[in-house]
Amino acid sequence: MDNKKLHLEIVTPSRPILDEEVVSVSVPGELGGFQVLYNHAPILSTLSIGVMKIQFTDGSAKRYAVSGGTIDVQHNHVVVLAESAESEDEIDVDRAKAALERG
Repeated sequence: MDNKKLHLEIVTPSRPILDEEVVSVSVPGELGGFQVLYNHAPILSTLSIGVMKIQFTDGSAKRYAVSGGTIDVQHNHVVVLAESAESEDEIDVDRAKAALERG
């Protein structure tokens, strides 16, 4: 399993979020969620608002709230261009509740 890795880059307009080897990434695709694993077929898809889950090579996992963007998968290299992406420990709960109330 050690050699079955993906190179994942996550970039937002304000900053790069992540650039490392991972085992898998699950994203909220515009037409439904999907998971990318080693040797996934090439795909270019839009993302909707939702949760992106990353499984790291050390067995840990992390979730990010994303608000749209695109994902490009080519030859075990995954690039996520997200409008915004915040890890679960970065989310300001009060700000998120206020945004939800604004609609």
